Amino acid sequence: MSVIFENCDYVDLVKRMKKQNIKVDLIFTDPPYCVSRDYQLGFSNMGRAGMNYGQWDYNFDQKKWTSDVSDLVKDGGSIIIFNDWKNFSYLVEELEKNGFLIMSI
Repeated sequence: MSVIFENCDYVDLVKRMKKQNIKVDLIFTDPPYCVSRDYQLGFSNMGRAGMNYGQWDYNFDQKKWTSDVSDLVKDGGSIIIFNDWKNFSYLVEELEKNGFLIMSI
């Protein structure tokens, strides 16, 4: 068994993996949540006018990345995703469309 950790843009990694026909047992990921904004939401932002976590957090396509990585997972494999609750419907919809069973722990 081998364990590989990658810290890179997922698009580049997915391209390499598909080119090499690599399949995995598990994708364990914490993708951008798309929660950055330039304005306050009406509750405390700890003294900040907005929340800017960087350009990478703006306009990240939750459905596209989920679909892009789904076929990299072996039959019986899993995807564990950390994300904002507001994105769950997009993630669930795309994962189910790609044959995954959704479980929450």
